[in-house]
Amino acid sequence: MADDPVTNPSADLDQPRTAPGAAPVAAPGAAARRSRWGWAAVALFAIAIAALLAVSHYASSGALMSMIAAQAVKHSGGRLVIDAPEGSPFGEMRVGRIVWSDADLTVTAKEARLSLDWLGVLRRALVIRELAI
Repeated sequence: MADDPVTNPSADLDQPRTAPGAAPVAAPGAAARRSRWGWAAVALFAIAIAALLAVSHYASSGALMSMIAAQAVKHSGGRLVIDAPEGSPFGEMRVGRIVWSDADLTVTAKEARLSLDWLGVLRRALVIRELAI
């Protein structure tokens, strides 16, 4: 009789009570935990979308283009000049003027459009995939 809930009610305290033949009922806290995980997932998704939009906005801003142009000029040892960069580094970029000067050669391109090969970054090199003048 130790298992009889009528004579020994303490044996059945952790089990939800159901009518005979009825389906068992989930513990009362389970729904609240599922609801919290659902809201946490929605919040995490919203944060990820906001971060993606912020990165996209920054990437299309002129500040990033100016920073990339300044780094290219710096690494060229003064042989490269880039004026008025604009556009997106992940798509088509436009520059007002590009000048490459070497000891006996100077090349100037005005109103140029170019796109970069970002795999070159892994090799620590600036690789221009396409240049249109």
